[in-house]
Amino acid sequence: MSSRRDHFIQGAPVWQGREQRVYVVTIDPPPEQAPLHVRWPRLVSVVDAVAVSHQP
Repeated sequence: MSSRRDHFIQGAPVWQGREQRVYVVTIDPPPEQAPLHVRWPRLVSVVDAVAVSHQP
């Protein structure tokens, strides 16, 4: 997976008492990576995230 400045990994921070976790949204990996990885982190475009957050 290449580094992209206009994308971020989709996830959710969760706090329960003194415990902190981050749940990462995953997808199936690209076919060429399937033998190496069972799941792949989902990348979300900053532009798409801003557009969704401004919908009525």
